[in-house]
Amino acid sequence: LSPYHVAYLVGGPWRAFAAALTRLAQAGAVGLTGDDRIARQGSLPEGAKSLERRIWRASMEPSSVQSLFTAAGISLRAIRKQLNQAGLVLSPSADAWTRR
Repeated sequence: LSPYHVAYLVGGPWRAFAAALTRLAQAGAVGLTGDDRIARQGSLPEGAKSLERRIWRASMEPSSVQSLFTAAGISLRAIRKQLNQAGLVLSPSADAWTRR
């Protein structure tokens, strides 16, 4: 499992997204602008995962955290699907059924 799979298991899609965004910021690939938006500041780190690549591509223009999260949706859904296939999370329909 990647760190983003583990983050997803611990806290869902927002946690996985936050972990990837943090890694990009620590690597100097993205940073905060003066208006509290996130923008690309450097190169994509070597060996970047799909989630990191999506966030980095979406940050070409200064963007809100919410818009970057939305842009990362495909990668986050892929992580959930992989976890579901591994039997580590419930499918959305099974999850809904258990919450009745």
